[in-house]
Amino acid sequence: MTTEHMKPGAQAQVEFDRMTVERFRETFPKARWDDVAKAWWVPGKTADRRIARWRALEQTKADIYADAKFSACRFCRQRFGLAVAIKLAFHWR
Repeated sequence: MTTEHMKPGAQAQVEFDRMTVERFRETFPKARWDDVAKAWWVPGKTADRRIARWRALEQTKADIYADAKFSACRFCRQRFGLAVAIKLAFHWR
């Protein structure tokens, strides 16, 4: 994908939360926000592949967090009972 200036690169739409944007900016320090497209512009010929790799890594982190959350919830069910586990599950969201 290219911009109107015909520079190689790719657009990346990232979930807007502070931590995700911070991790994105650490990985892609040359990325710039495009107000018109409402997306990040990542320069470079391999930008598509680098963005895809970053998304895959972010997904594995999310999956690990979800697994840990499920394990904690299961522990709470066993330890405190179903009613308390449900309350804690809502608290963790």
